[in-house]
Amino acid sequence: MLWLIKTSLIILVLASSLLVSLWIARLTSDELVLGRKYFRGVLFVSAALALVVIDSWILGFIAGSIALSVVLTLSYLCIVSFVSLRQAIKR
Repeated sequence: MLWLIKTSLIILVLASSLLVSLWIARLTSDELVLGRKYFRGVLFVSAALALVVIDSWILGFIAGSIALSVVLTLSYLCIVSFVSLRQAIKR
């Protein structure tokens, strides 16, 4: 039962990142075009760090709860920067 609650919260947090990124993209439409290279950088760095943390967790260097919180944070950043980058390319 605890696993179901934890998984539901993770899905809810990641789904909220879609809403937040669309809201930010609508509010800052002019800055999206100028910050396109920064969104690519944030997307690449956060995705690479998430993979490193997952690998470290699998190898046993990082505890599971710490790895989960770091990967969740980096996934949130990935989603926000990906949606912002996509909105910037559309304009």
